[in-house]
Parts: sequence; C-alpha cells; structure tokens
Amino acid sequence: MTDLRSRLPPPARALLDRAGVTDAQLEPLLRWEGDGLVLVGSAAEGFLTPESDLDFLVLREESEPLEDLLARRGLGEDVGQRSTLVDRLLALVGGVEIDVWILACDRFAPLEETLARSVDADGRIRSLPGLQYLEQKALARLHGAVPLEGEEVLARWRAALRVDRLPAITAAQMLVDALSYLEDAAALLGLGEELGSSIATRAAGERLVQGALAAHGVVGWDLRYAGLHRERLPDPGRVLEHLEDLLFPPRPLDASAALDLALDAAEALLAEVDRNAADYVRAFGKGRWKLPRDVL
Repeated sequence: MTDLRSRLPPPARALLDRAGVTDAQLEPLLRWEGDGLVLVGSAAEGFLTPESDLDFLVLREESEPLEDLLARRGLGEDVGQRSTLVDRLLALVGGVEIDVWILACDRFAPLEETLARSVDADGRIRSLPGLQYLEQKALARLHGAVPLEGEEVLARWRAALRVDRLPAITAAQMLVDALSYLEDAAALLGLGEELGSSIATRAAGERLVQGALAAHGVVGWDLRYAGLHRERLPDPGRVLEHLEDLLFPPRPLDASAALDLALDAAEALLAEVDRNAADYVRAFGKGRWKLPRDVL
C-alpha cells in the first residue's frame, strides 16, 4: 500500500496524512492485485479541497457477488452499495470518505455494443447513445482517470468503450438538448410567458456550458468546476466567456435578451465542437427546431 500511496497526487496524500489514515485502513478498499485501479474525481482533476472525498475506479474482467467481496475483505454490509451496472464501496476512514466504484467487463458489455453501434471507429456519430446516469458518469470518470495500477487495463477499457470519442458525443448531445430547450423558450416567449421562457433558456445555458467544456475535452455533468476549468484554458471560446450570463441571467429578467444570448452561444458552440459532432447536429436538426433564427 505504501507504493500505491506514493503514486497518489501530493494533495491526496496530504489529505490522508492529515487525517492519520494508515495503509492498513486503506488496504481492504484499495488493494486490487491483478485489476486496474485509477483515481478519479476532484483529486484526479486537481480540484481537491480539505473536505473532498477520494474517488477510485476498480477495473475488473468479471463481476463478483458483492456479499462475497465484502466478506473476503472483512468489510461490513453497510460499506457496500449495489446497482445493475457498478457496485460501490463507500467508507469513512479517519474522517476521509473513500468512494470505490467496481466496474466489471461483463456488466459493461451491453454498453460497449451500444457505443460501437452509435459511433464509428473513425469518430463519425451515427446516432447519439441513450446513456443512463451511471453510464454517463462511468464513461466521464474513465476519460479523466489517473492510473495507479494497471495502466494497460485502463487503456483497454478506454478503447473498448470508445472513451476518446466521449467529448464529441457529449458536445453533440448537449447541443441537441440546448436547441430543444431554446425552441421551447422561443415558443413560450411568443405566448407572453417570460418566466417560463427564461427558465427554458437557463436550462439551455447549462447544456451549452457543458457542451463547450466537452469541446475542450472536459467531460462530466458537474458544473461546480466550470469556472476553474475555464481558467485553465488558453482560449476558452465565446461560450465559456459568457458562462456567468448563461448560468445566472441578470435581474430584472429579460427573456428576449437571454434567448438572443443563448442562440448566439449555440451558434458559436457549433463552430467550436469537433467536426463529427457538428455534422451530426446539423443533420439531426435539419428542419427540426423552430427557432427565431437559423443557428445551423
């Protein structure tokens, strides 16, 4: 465990040291010989705070009944959480929450097939995969993962699930969702429903920011760090330059001005995204959305 601990980023090691967490306490959670182990979340992204938890993924070939895994590691039932896609170990160790997602190839085989049918090997998007929350989060975590053990295992998982295509898929999905919300916003504004229009435009703004981050290779569905990600980008682009206005419209509400800004952002994002994402959105959206002006 000492070798593993030394491979953690300095802020993560310091978090464990301050809390007095020992290797013996970490071993039942983080020793996975023969499997891949990667660091994810805020510690991997460089946004760790003293209150942060430490997030990990374990990458395995085959799933194992969670009750057997817990018993073998001497962990209580309260530490384990089950789902159809991933199992989870969630433990408070010396005041630090350790969150371990256990991913197994056999459970991810249907997702692998879905992604292979949705995205060609050259990156062309044939259809947007209808990803569920855990699928989205697992893919995003694989994209930003920092390998601790089994770097080749992580590489195989990324290749099988086309993780390198995730930014384009995310950008395309966010653009499609944003334009649908903007169609609603325009329709509500036409009916004189300024508040409803503003709410729809605000929802579109979130998707536009997420799409702009994806266009720069940042995938995920958590906007808390959007401003910090923007600071790291040498050229954040027009959408992220208006991050505050898209997420926090000024008061009093001006639904028409907010809609215009979001339409400008959608048009700008279409020019910023990967060519495959742009091609898909243009083809999918042809004649689809009734907007005040053509942004495609």
